[in-house]
Amino acid sequence: MSALMIFLLVSLVILGLNALVQVEEKYFAITTIFGRRRSRILYEGLNLTIPLLERVKEENVFTLEEQKTKIEFSFFSGSRGKGKGGQLELNLTGLLKWRFDPTIKNKDKTQKGFPQFMQVLPETREAGLKSKVESEVSRLGGLHSWDIFRSKRRAVEHFINCILRLKIPPHADKKFLKELGNSSNPKESQYAEYAAMEIPREIRLQFYEDCSQKIGDSLRGKEEKVSGVEKAYGIKIIEFILGTISLSPEAKSSTEAKEIAQNQIQAMEQIHQQKIRMAKELTSLELSQAAVDSAELTLKQAEKKVISFEGISLKGLDLLLVGLVKKLLEEKEG
Repeated sequence: MSALMIFLLVSLVILGLNALVQVEEKYFAITTIFGRRRSRILYEGLNLTIPLLERVKEENVFTLEEQKTKIEFSFFSGSRGKGKGGQLELNLTGLLKWRFDPTIKNKDKTQKGFPQFMQVLPETREAGLKSKVESEVSRLGGLHSWDIFRSKRRAVEHFINCILRLKIPPHADKKFLKELGNSSNPKESQYAEYAAMEIPREIRLQFYEDCSQKIGDSLRGKEEKVSGVEKAYGIKIIEFILGTISLSPEAKSSTEAKEIAQNQIQAMEQIHQQKIRMAKELTSLELSQAAVDSAELTLKQAEKKVISFEGISLKGLDLLLVGLVKKLLEEKEG
């Protein structure tokens, strides 16, 4: 074999080896030619590239593993209390699980064919995901009290998952709402009447609670349709896990003070009513007509007393009881 043949064979082997690129498991890569990114994607395993020209840089290798974004924001409920517009400020926390989806392509003319996630900065993606959840929940916030959000955690979690993961969320899905009419469960079938429009925001959380099983099935058996959020950021949203929905420190302090005041009023009211009953029992005893008339007159005045938020005075009623006892003793001694 001549030296030329050996040279050619060695060159072919080198070129062949140079053309092979190994991508690790759970990763994918974007190739470059002369430093410019191409729209071509290399998936895990052995891939064939253009020798000496097509390369894979370290910064162009991306993971397919699950990513996590913490979601935290404040919004106002429709409960009475201190805060914006007389509403209570609530804090919501949760964890969003997602991964990059290289199959979602950018359709912009200049970047057509490139994975969409490459066009979005990490900080833009994080802010956008948080803003989407915050805006949707805030729209419901002013329509529902703090107690509703506290008692309907599962409905809130389903609602957030649906707006993030489904192309059309159930409350706006005409097909889904129409099919509810075939349900044997009256709690579900009642919503079929909204198939021509969508579920009003005023009853939307109740809808997600009443239809939680069917909505959960829709999320678990999600078709391979990309949601608007996934399309915008080039990601596959796996799941949103609701952490807490709690009163802000200011709202909690205000609510606790109000509850204490309400408890004090109720306790004083009970004492007030008990003393009125005692007074009535005393006026029913065999006293002189003058004593009874005097007692009944004082009792009517006591019943008309107004209990204020700042506190109540039972002095008049206490004097009534003391006076009645004194009259009773005087008449018995007489």
